[in-house]
Amino acid sequence: MHIVITGANRGIGQALAARYTARGDQVTGTARSGDALARLDVTDPEQQTAFANGLADRPVDLLICNAGVYLDKGQELETGFPADMWQQSFAANVTGVF
Repeated sequence: MHIVITGANRGIGQALAARYTARGDQVTGTARSGDALARLDVTDPEQQTAFANGLADRPVDLLICNAGVYLDKGQELETGFPADMWQQSFAANVTGVF
């Protein structure tokens, strides 16, 4: 089985990649940066296209949309949640999945 996991560089994504690999599955893990994983910023349409083209001859059996950000840690809604932070969070956590 070929599994693609976005945000596989740490946390849940990294743990899932390790488990599926140990099970014998073929895993393609992605991250915004790093040498060990496929480069993919889920907010960048050009990188999405390049990544998809790179997989053109390899069917994907399971896609785990794990990439996400938590930019507003410690921010107060009334004073510390600027529109740009909302836009960046929405781009990664909602639009990136789409």
